[in-house]
Amino acid sequence: MSPPVALRRLFRHLVPESARIRLREWRGVGLFGKFADEHHAVFIHIPKTAGVSVRRALSIDHTPSSVHATYLDYQRADPRKCRDYFKFAFVRDPFDRVLSAYSFLAAGGIERFDARRRERVLHGIDGFEQFVHERLPRVTHELHFRPQHEFLCDGSGTVKVDFVGRVETMDHDFAAIRDRLGIDGELAVHNSSVHEASAQSYTTAMRAIVGQLYARDFSLFGYDPDR
Repeated sequence: MSPPVALRRLFRHLVPESARIRLREWRGVGLFGKFADEHHAVFIHIPKTAGVSVRRALSIDHTPSSVHATYLDYQRADPRKCRDYFKFAFVRDPFDRVLSAYSFLAAGGIERFDARRRERVLHGIDGFEQFVHERLPRVTHELHFRPQHEFLCDGSGTVKVDFVGRVETMDHDFAAIRDRLGIDGELAVHNSSVHEASAQSYTTAMRAIVGQLYARDFSLFGYDPDR
């Protein structure tokens, strides 16, 4: 083992995780970046909810650890900033999000980030219907299929974000964010996936599986699992 590696392991062993998180914030390599401190605002980026478009439109910087950080991650990193800063996010109908995430990974995802995840999630799967029946119940811990409420809630399950927009009303809700922050920016589409409309992609049995797995998302964010 090389000396730098040994020192890093010793540091992790001796210094509590909470202290390491605070140290990263102090060094400027933590979760709160230039955008957050300049605008006193935090964007919580839930995968497959047009987050890349929002980031680019608002010129939001990020570190590898902050790309899909949760409310609880920000709260642990700096409780004061997390309490005081304006926090916003976008959510999406769970049926559409699951289909979009599947299609995104099936098409290769972002190769340098998603190659191993694609292998874990889709190995041996032939089509969306098989995925929902046989694999989805086992991969809701994976980033793209993680329930949306887990990104936005505290330990008690209460939503702690100040503004939750919807992908379905993206233009209107993004305009509200832009006005709130006093920033000019135009939305563009990034990292989109091509797939059929969700109404044509789900059988009744598939909808029941997704409705059960993401029941909390449906109820918290006002989506109808029976639509």
